[in-house]
Amino acid sequence: MKSKLKRIPPGVIDVVAEREKGMQEQAVEDALDTGLEETFPASDPVAITITPASAAVLFTAA
Repeated sequence: MKSKLKRIPPGVIDVVAEREKGMQEQAVEDALDTGLEETFPASDPVAITITPASAAVLFTAA
């Protein structure tokens, strides 16, 4: 019985991984922007926490 799965063309996985990385980076940027907007007065620290695990996901090569 033949498999119905099709072969993924070379490079497609890399494109998807780059897009995913970009989306994760944008999510961090959005969180930083929101944290900065919610931080008042300016003497308060930025209201966001990035755990080492979430940072590792962003910067790990696929």
